[in-house]
Amino acid sequence: MVKTVLLAAALVLSPGTHGLRLAQFFQDGMVLQREPQSTTVYGFEELIPGTEAVLTCSLRGRDLPPQIGIPVKTGFKAEGDWMVELPPQEAGTICDIEIVGGEEELSLSQVIFGDVWVCSGQSNMVFNMNGIFNSSEEIAAAAAYPDIRFTIIERVTSDVEEDDVGTTIPWSDPVNGNRNLKSFSAVCFFYAMNVYDQLGVPMGLIDSAWGGTRVEAWSSQDALDACEIEDNVMPNNPQNSNSYLWNSMIHPLRKMTVKGFLWYQGEANANW
Repeated sequence: MVKTVLLAAALVLSPGTHGLRLAQFFQDGMVLQREPQSTTVYGFEELIPGTEAVLTCSLRGRDLPPQIGIPVKTGFKAEGDWMVELPPQEAGTICDIEIVGGEEELSLSQVIFGDVWVCSGQSNMVFNMNGIFNSSEEIAAAAAYPDIRFTIIERVTSDVEEDDVGTTIPWSDPVNGNRNLKSFSAVCFFYAMNVYDQLGVPMGLIDSAWGGTRVEAWSSQDALDACEIEDNVMPNNPQNSNSYLWNSMIHPLRKMTVKGFLWYQGEANANW
């Protein structure tokens, strides 16, 4: 087994907080972006100056020299937000990560490095594996792809840009998470299988989609202003209010390193 241990010494709590934590979508079994990019792990609470993260790695049974990551304050929203930039890792590297601060400890196990894709848009992206032709056979066949891992972001709205978001389905693979695969985007997963057949690189899929939504809801306020789009807030249909899905389902992912985006959008904007 390939193992990476991340030790972030002396992470401490700021007053009035609820404890050191990672962003919610950092979970056991997830995929982080492979080389040549570096990737980040991030969370919340205050850092002591000079904190270091030490990575101890092995690959295909061979120990690698220690690697250093430096946790830094991000300043995105709260003073306690922090981020660790990890040195680039080869595709297929499997990691256990520990973040230790005083009496508190955070850990991630069985993290694998590969290509991370965000899959978003409206109902054609939401359409799940359980709804396709020959779904039982296709879901069973997907077990041949244990290095394709996936999660579904919680469908929530917000009128302000958020820094964190939960998941309705945790990071899973098609072997141990066969039941979860039934609810996952068919377009996203078939895309990943096709790419995996060509490249043989682990794939991490983040499903952040909502059926019947307009592209304006997925766009930042800056983008809408640049396009001179009028303000639009729909109290009874908040998922179609301008920027409400950008704020809650895309903005929290902005610090992640990803390979790319797969977007399926159009029908709700057919009157353009």
